[in-house]
Amino acid sequence: MSEQTDKIKKSLSYSIVDGVFFTVMLGCGERFFIPFALMLGANYFEIGLTVSLPILVGSLSQFVSLHLLEKVSSRKKIVTRGVFLQALTLLPMMLLYFISDHQVPLFIFLYILYFVSGHIISPAWNSWMGDLVDLQSRGSYFGRRNKIMETSTLITFVLAGSFLHLMKGKGNETLGFLVLFAIALIGRLISHHFLNKKYEPYFEVKSESKFTFIQFLQKITTTNFGHFVFFSVLMNFSFYVSAPYFTPYMLQDLHFSYFQYMIINACSMGSRLIFMPIWGRYSDRYGTRKILILSASFLPLTVLLWLFSNNFYFIAFLHVMAGFVWSGFELSSFTFILDSTSSEKRARCVAYYNVLNGIFILLGSLLGSLLIKFQIFHAPFVFTAFFGSFILRTLFAAIFLPQLKEVRKVDPISYPKLFTYIILRPLKKVSGF
Repeated sequence: MSEQTDKIKKSLSYSIVDGVFFTVMLGCGERFFIPFALMLGANYFEIGLTVSLPILVGSLSQFVSLHLLEKVSSRKKIVTRGVFLQALTLLPMMLLYFISDHQVPLFIFLYILYFVSGHIISPAWNSWMGDLVDLQSRGSYFGRRNKIMETSTLITFVLAGSFLHLMKGKGNETLGFLVLFAIALIGRLISHHFLNKKYEPYFEVKSESKFTFIQFLQKITTTNFGHFVFFSVLMNFSFYVSAPYFTPYMLQDLHFSYFQYMIINACSMGSRLIFMPIWGRYSDRYGTRKILILSASFLPLTVLLWLFSNNFYFIAFLHVMAGFVWSGFELSSFTFILDSTSSEKRARCVAYYNVLNGIFILLGSLLGSLLIKFQIFHAPFVFTAFFGSFILRTLFAAIFLPQLKEVRKVDPISYPKLFTYIILRPLKKVSGF
C-alpha cells in the first residue's frame, strides 16, 4: 500500500468520525432551531423566512467560496475555518432568550450566519471528497457513511428530544435549549478536529476550468449535469412550498408535545438508517439515475398523504415512508453530482448549483406563505401549501426525470424489480434468508 493510499484510507475513516460529531450538532442544535423560533414567538411567515433566508444567503455565498478557492488553493483550509466559525455562531444563539427585544429577527440573523459559515464550505468539501472516494465505490462508501451518521443523528435526537420534553415539563424549557445548543457547539468543535486530520490531495484551480455563472446558465439545457440542475432546483422549489410548515403544524396546530415531535422525526431517521446503505449498494450496481428516478417518483406522495389524517400514528408512518424516499433521493442526487462533474470543475458546478437552489427555495417558501392564507374545504390553512407542493412535485418529476442520463456503465434492471429488491432487503436480513 502506497503512502498516499494509506493517507486516503485514514482520511475516509476520519471523515466518518467527523460526520458523527457533525450529527451531534445537527441532533442537538439544528433540528431544534424551528421549535426554538416558535418558543421565541415566531409566526408562520417568520418560520418561512427562518427556513428559506439562510439557504438563500448561504447559496449566494458560494461566489465567495469560489473566490476563496482561487486565492487560498486549499480546500482543507476553507472547510476547517468555515466549520470553526459555524460552531462559534451557536454561542450568541444560546443567549437570545435573555434579550427582551427583537428575538426572532436576531435569531434569523444568527441562523443566516450559522448557515453561511457551514454552506460556504460546500463546493470545497464536495471537490475534496470527490477526489478521496473512488468513482466505482461512491454509492457504497457514502451509503455506509450516511448510515453511521443517521444512527448517530437518531440517537442524539432521541436523547435531546426526551431531555427537552422533560425540561419543559419542569418549566425549564429555556434552559433545555441552552444545554442542547452547548452540546451542539462542542460536537462541531470535535468535528473540526477530525477534519483537520484529513489528507488533501493536490489541487489546483486551472484557468481552463473556470467559467462564469452566465456561461453556466447558457449551457444548463445542453448538458447532463445541467438537466439535473434544472430538475433539482425546480423540485426544491416545490418542496419548500410546504417544507417550512410541517413543524409548526405539528407543534402549534396539532399541539403535539416535544416527545411526540421527537418520536415522529425518529421514525424518519430510523427509516433512513435502514435504507440509506441499501440505496447506495444498488446505486453502485444499477446506476445513480435509476435510484434518482425511483425515489423521486414517490416524493409527491409523501406530502399528499398529510391531507388525509392528523392522527399521531399516521403521521409517524408518513415519516417512515418519507425516510425511505428521501434517503434514496438525497444519496442519488449527491452521487449524481460527483459522477457528472470533473474534478477540476466540480467545485464551481456545485457552487452555481447551490446559488440556483437558494433562489428557488426562497421563492418556494414565499409561494407557500401566500398559499397558507387561503383555506380549502374548511381544512387547516397549511393544507393549501401541502396540496400545492404535491401538484408541483408531480409536474416537475414527470417533465424532467426522463431527460437525465446515466454516466456510468451499469447493469440493467426494471424499476418494479429494483423497488422490490430495496423493500425486501431489510426483511431478508431480519429473516436470515
